[in-house]
Amino acid sequence: MASLASNLVRTALIAGDRPALRLDDQVLTYREFHLRAAAVAGDLNARGIRPGDRVAISLPNLPVFPVLFYGALLAGASSCR
Repeated sequence: MASLASNLVRTALIAGDRPALRLDDQVLTYREFHLRAAAVAGDLNARGIRPGDRVAISLPNLPVFPVLFYGALLAGASSCR
């Protein structure tokens, strides 16, 4: 079964130069989105976050929110319920 994280990885490979996130003049391509989310995942792993751990994110509607959210998913964390 595909996950949100695997969908991002696959889309970054297939359509890496296409816009993924836009806010005003800021644009992130799928490749940039994936690279930034992967960096977040690495940082979370370095801080001790392991698959199955829960990570809470509380931010306004900014392009950094999906980067952090997908970073947590790439690290194997799950969202809080």
